[in-house]
Amino acid sequence: MRKLLYALLLFCSSFFNSISTFAFKNQLPQEEQFKQLDWDRSVIRYDLNQIISSTEDSISKYGKVIIPHDATDYERLLFKARRIQHNDSQLVAVKFIRYLLEFEYFRTPGEELYIQLLLSNSLDYIGAPLIANTYLNKVFPDILDHINREDIKAEYLSHYGGILVKIDSLERAKEVYKNIIEIGNKINDTNLLISARNNYGFVLKLLHQYDSSEHYFILNQEEYVKTINPTLHAFAFGNYGAVLLEKGMLDSAIFYTKKEVSLLRSENITEGLANAYKTLGEAYIKLKNLDSAGYYFKLSLNVSERTDRLSQIIENYESLLQLYALKEDDARLKEFLKNYFSYNDSLKSILSFRSYSDELRVAQFMQIINEAQLSKKNFDQLEADNRELYYLVIGLCVLIVMLIFAILSRIRSRKKINDANDELVIKNNELKSSYQLISESNAKNETLLKELHHRVKNNLQMISSLFNLQLNAQELDTEATGIFRAAQDRIHSISLIHKKIYQSDNVSTLDFGDYLLTFSKEIKHAYKVSPEINIDLPEVTLSIDSAIPLGLIFNELFTNSLKHAKNGKDLKITISKKVTSSGLMFIYTDNGVGIDPSMMKDDSKNSIGITLIHLLSEQLDAETRFKAPKQGEYGFFFSIEGDFN
Repeated sequence: MRKLLYALLLFCSSFFNSISTFAFKNQLPQEEQFKQLDWDRSVIRYDLNQIISSTEDSISKYGKVIIPHDATDYERLLFKARRIQHNDSQLVAVKFIRYLLEFEYFRTPGEELYIQLLLSNSLDYIGAPLIANTYLNKVFPDILDHINREDIKAEYLSHYGGILVKIDSLERAKEVYKNIIEIGNKINDTNLLISARNNYGFVLKLLHQYDSSEHYFILNQEEYVKTINPTLHAFAFGNYGAVLLEKGMLDSAIFYTKKEVSLLRSENITEGLANAYKTLGEAYIKLKNLDSAGYYFKLSLNVSERTDRLSQIIENYESLLQLYALKEDDARLKEFLKNYFSYNDSLKSILSFRSYSDELRVAQFMQIINEAQLSKKNFDQLEADNRELYYLVIGLCVLIVMLIFAILSRIRSRKKINDANDELVIKNNELKSSYQLISESNAKNETLLKELHHRVKNNLQMISSLFNLQLNAQELDTEATGIFRAAQDRIHSISLIHKKIYQSDNVSTLDFGDYLLTFSKEIKHAYKVSPEINIDLPEVTLSIDSAIPLGLIFNELFTNSLKHAKNGKDLKITISKKVTSSGLMFIYTDNGVGIDPSMMKDDSKNSIGITLIHLLSEQLDAETRFKAPKQGEYGFFFSIEGDFN
């Protein structure tokens, strides 16, 4: 009995120490950076204005936030929040800043507003402007009363105005930019004034207040503006031209927009050039000068492709399609394009609505997290509960020692255990419901993504059909026909990838061997030859980012082999793979006459196809190799090696 009592006392002591350690740990915040905080908030080495000024000045001068060595632990949190936001992940910044708010790590109302401002900025950066705006509406204009520097006030207001434009709160954005102009006049900051006038004029244009909008664009056309900000000086003419276009003053709109183009090109500035060319194209369409309209739409498309602006590229292609329909004067083509754009606009509206709905769900999700996370009130309650648990453990140990001399009865806490089990069952059911909702959402998103790939394939097929219309024209010579057919092949290689994606169960990867097998059969049919093609690519799955460039490369290789084969029936093509230290190597050979490898390295002597292979290889960061013909083994040899995951 003594041994049993001694063992029980040891157990109680160990259990008591464990519970005490757990209770002590739970008295601290969960994040490591909050564990050793200088809790004396009366010590102020850097007030709010000093923190903001030091932070923004170090970003401006050094490109990063430098935390002063003499700042208190408490003040370092505010510096660190801005540093994470500027130099690291925005998601990490959101989590860190929310901890500051939940645990009330601020000394003054101004510091609380500043933390909310940082949170809204990070939410905007991760693509949630509506949620960011809810925080900003709590911050402005009160935070301006806590900041001494007018230039920083203007910077914060400018970011607020940008978010308001994103969510179409234009009247509020108009007030914000007007305040920035007043600050610019007050501190005599010419550069700030130029930027604010441009943004204010743009918002007025969106509100269709054209006369007021013209006034601010004309102010930025002054010659002195060019020496301070040549980009906005050029934009002043283009924006003015866009307003004139809206008012139907087409000749004047063309004059001022061409002035913008001239200024941008003289300063070697590409920003805004695509929009200027597009404005000129729209003006010439209204003047029914379709040739000039097409010329400027193509210029806009070229600039958009160089700067990789996807939305501008799509808009320019749509403009060119409409233009070609007008020039061809084909009633069926016009009706087809009309229906296409109608459905395309409907799809854009649906996607926009879903994006809006997704952001609302994110807002609701964040609200749930806010409610579920440990608030300061719950934190204080947890400390009290831990103290109660401490005394409860002591009482239980004493009770167990007293009851050891008697027969142990049934455990009286069975009801508590059952209640806990019931609670666990309820929570499990809730988790199952949540899992079901997430699964349904994932299924809907996957269906939407497949539909998107389907639409892309259909759009590419439509472009290929337009090429067919052009190929059927009698006036095309042999060279032009070849160019159009080569373009069709390249479009088809991309289209097939999207088709394979939406037909598969996995929308993120592609069975590349199956793709090449299907593509080789279709290209044999297109060239009306029957070469022997061996594709040995088992279990090769690629992402769409790698599959599209590789598909275009193999399209060029297939086409080259079929064009230069002496006899299509005797032609043999082999495609295999090899695992290397840097990833994967694809090997392409045929039994043709081959080519001198040195010629393949000289872009000036190569065809468009070979040049395209080099460019796509650079895009994939892959290494290509051409070998000289080897009698009895191969005529043409090509390999491409890289990390294609």
